[in-house]
Amino acid sequence: NNQSTQLINNQINLENFNADEMMILYKEAIFLGAIKKLEKLFSNPRLQLSKIEKKNGLFFAACVANRIDLVNEYLKDKEIDVNYQREEGITPFFIACSRGNIEVVVKLLKHSRIQKNQTNLFEESPFFIACKYNHLKVVIELLNDDKIDVRKQNGFDETALFISCREGRLEIVQRLLKDKRIDVNKTNKNGDTPLIISWEKRKLEVTKELL
Repeated sequence: NNQSTQLINNQINLENFNADEMMILYKEAIFLGAIKKLEKLFSNPRLQLSKIEKKNGLFFAACVANRIDLVNEYLKDKEIDVNYQREEGITPFFIACSRGNIEVVVKLLKHSRIQKNQTNLFEESPFFIACKYNHLKVVIELLNDDKIDVRKQNGFDETALFISCREGRLEIVQRLLKDKRIDVNKTNKNGDTPLIISWEKRKLEVTKELL
């Protein structure tokens, strides 16, 4: 919104905000990956957060902003919850996958405490969301990790292949079809297969791959 944009551009006077409004700005700054602005908010005594909460917020923001330098630094801090969930159940690993932040994804994949298949409130996994948003490099990296559940379905029983076909993600579909773990004919709750949905959405290049 306008307030968060002003915050990021240093056009906002924090003295004009009460504690509840400061909390809203804090949450928005995290999802914008606005690390410097978070530090500015943290210096204001009206934003009452624990030390751990601040650390978790900065780590999440670093994953949003693709700041691999900060991610590396924060991962050394054992107090930080590397699976810290924000609104809608989104974790740092999830947000990195959804943004296509490949360097951060690669780093987090190597971390033993990362829950690689943790879903959001819609039961979408990091792998699912990377496919959905067409982040090919991330998808390839995840496919090479045997701990990734590539068959995980969302709340509508849609697989990563299904969503890729629906959205017309041709290169990702081609990659998924080469993986023996992928069920090409897995249906969603409506009984639609990836082939059917690609045809209905007129993603004809994808349809050809499935025939």
